[in-house]
Amino acid sequence: MRFKNFLLIVFCLAVMFTVPAFCEDNETDEDNFFVSEEKFCETIKSAGIKEAFAIFGSNQTTIVQSSSIGFKEWFNGLEDGRKMEFYPSKMVVSSSGDFGFSVGSWKEGEGTLGMWGNYLNVWKKIGLQWKIIIHSKTVLPPQIAFQKSKTTEKIELSSERKPSQSASKKEEEFFSILKDYGWAKIYNEFADDDVIKIRSDAMLEKGKKGVFIKSVAERGYITGKPKKSISSKSRDLVMFLGSAKTGGPTITAQGSFIHIWKKDSEGNYKLFLDLFISERTTDRMRKKLL
Repeated sequence: MRFKNFLLIVFCLAVMFTVPAFCEDNETDEDNFFVSEEKFCETIKSAGIKEAFAIFGSNQTTIVQSSSIGFKEWFNGLEDGRKMEFYPSKMVVSSSGDFGFSVGSWKEGEGTLGMWGNYLNVWKKIGLQWKIIIHSKTVLPPQIAFQKSKTTEKIELSSERKPSQSASKKEEEFFSILKDYGWAKIYNEFADDDVIKIRSDAMLEKGKKGVFIKSVAERGYITGKPKKSISSKSRDLVMFLGSAKTGGPTITAQGSFIHIWKKDSEGNYKLFLDLFISERTTDRMRKKLL
């Protein structure tokens, strides 16, 4: 009888110490990613941009405008307590739960004294914390009205197939085909159905059909070379960052590009995000002392 009581006590103690650990293991990385982006938006609104990046930035963070800026240089130039509003419209996290990104709109102030545009945060799980490793935003011209998404789409990718091709090779093909055949062919053959397009002078566009239709009349191209590549452990999201310049009949402008490729259900990489920021955005930032 005493032996049975002893076993019962041991069992109860085991349950007491294992249940918390079990609950902790079931706290998913995906939840942490979404919560991190939401907390970033809350902090930048209530405390300021410098305060937000003091929490969510790191020495691995790169600021992307028409050129890339080191985090320390950029961070030291920020004003304390400068508040902004960020409104994510889409958040995407990899199946391995270590890499994700968010896009949306942002604004500061109102009327003629205000600024607004699009933004991109690329997140990576460093240790046990999610950190922003790429931050980029455009400043739109005043004739384009501010828009914010009424809802936020949250996507958790599933990794069922191994990549059937190299993301680096797709990136090389992108620039080669773009120069020879134009944007319409790029979006028709390379784009994911939910592709996101971000430019310096327009609100972000989402969806292959709409992006493709507008690209038919688009002239010119960009040439670029990746300088940095980051991917999730599951390889279902791969990002390339580099410098670029426009070519063709358009006015030549230097800038930066970010491409994020997503692995589809067949194991093929599709262009999921296409961002190009030209010098014009940086000029507007300087004029507004951003």
